[in-house]
Amino acid sequence: MDYSINKKWYKKWWAIIFFIFLFLISLVFILISIYIIKEVKNYQNPNLINSDLKNQVIYHLNTQKQYFNPEGNNSINFSIGTNTPKLTIVEFSSFSCPRSKSSFSKIRQLGLKYKDDVKVVFRHYPTDEHSFFLSQASYCAGEQGLFWAMHDKFFQNQGNFYEEDVYNFAKQISLDNNLFSKCMDLNKYEDEVKNDMIDAERLDIEGTPTWFFNGRKISGDIPLEMMEAIIQNLIE
Repeated sequence: MDYSINKKWYKKWWAIIFFIFLFLISLVFILISIYIIKEVKNYQNPNLINSDLKNQVIYHLNTQKQYFNPEGNNSINFSIGTNTPKLTIVEFSSFSCPRSKSSFSKIRQLGLKYKDDVKVVFRHYPTDEHSFFLSQASYCAGEQGLFWAMHDKFFQNQGNFYEEDVYNFAKQISLDNNLFSKCMDLNKYEDEVKNDMIDAERLDIEGTPTWFFNGRKISGDIPLEMMEAIIQNLIE
């Protein structure tokens, strides 16, 4: 007589295997749920993520090679901050680049906030003919001591003006328009812009903005809090 026929269904071998499989599936589900809950909590508390990311970026910055001595450049550059800096930030930027636009207000803000410890140097890496024209125009404005005023105009109005509007900007920031127009007509600072471009290629810059903190490179639009954390770390 085959007694296996009388076994209850949940005692049969296939039922036992089914329950084991169901248990494993449930365990995986529970582990995934725990992971998702943890990630949601981290997302709701961005300081946990930001703190770790800041430490990683600062570590990367401090351990990579120094590309150049920030005080060793002989080109005409415009800067804000102190002449005796603990930290020199060199930015390669393009007036046509949306990421550079996103960065400009942050670096202006921090450059002023840490003006006693930090020097911020602007260098040109135009991404198209329009931005090359604007780079020359900023030099011509700088000739009259108004580089940063023109710099701000270009970023604040990015994508909403043409080359002829640059001369209206010159009037708005109180440039001598005759001197400015003459400077532009002569392409007076074309070589200066090209020199920045040559340096950018030599430094393996692939896009804008690219930053050098005391000669050490980070690329991209850096969040304000992270930028400030880097500055504070390097001026301590």
